[in-house]
Amino acid sequence: MSTTHTNTQPTTRNKKATVSNTPTETNAGKTATKKTSAARSASAKAVTEASVPSAHPLGFVSFVGSGPGDPDLLTVRAVELLRAAEVVITEAPEHAALVEAFCAHAEVVDGGFGQDGQPLTHAGRAKVVVKHAKSGKRVVRLMAGDPFVYASGPEEAQACVKAGVGFEVVPGLSSVTAVPAYAGVPLTTK
Repeated sequence: MSTTHTNTQPTTRNKKATVSNTPTETNAGKTATKKTSAARSASAKAVTEASVPSAHPLGFVSFVGSGPGDPDLLTVRAVELLRAAEVVITEAPEHAALVEAFCAHAEVVDGGFGQDGQPLTHAGRAKVVVKHAKSGKRVVRLMAGDPFVYASGPEEAQACVKAGVGFEVVPGLSSVTAVPAYAGVPLTTK
């Protein structure tokens, strides 16, 4: 599940299919509506086509949580966005494997360190994200764990709002439950 935020203009992600309703007569003589199968097909197609935000003049950023870091534990949405990304802004060395596995064609930007080799502050990372988003490319901001848990996601999202850049948040699998489950350790028993 992801949350999409936009400011002034809608992105492809926000477009919804119009579902046509067909009036039908009921026994009591009241008119009811029924979705036609063609309308359901149109809805499904629109959701599929809108699943990856397209380039947008104001920019768009997908804040994607990488979960515990194993490429096999990424969400389906995270994989879709990485495959479609034109720019991936990373923050940790272990993200190189994720980028290589899913989006070798994308420009990779190190969001952990500046050009001088010094670690970037939250504000510095936010500037990098906004700069690339304003280029109109599909930007994925790949973050360790979850974008809004012990990460700079909130600050970067605020910078996007100030700059008029739309964004979405794609949570990563929780390390709290995923790591023990992946290792075969139950957290609860009957």
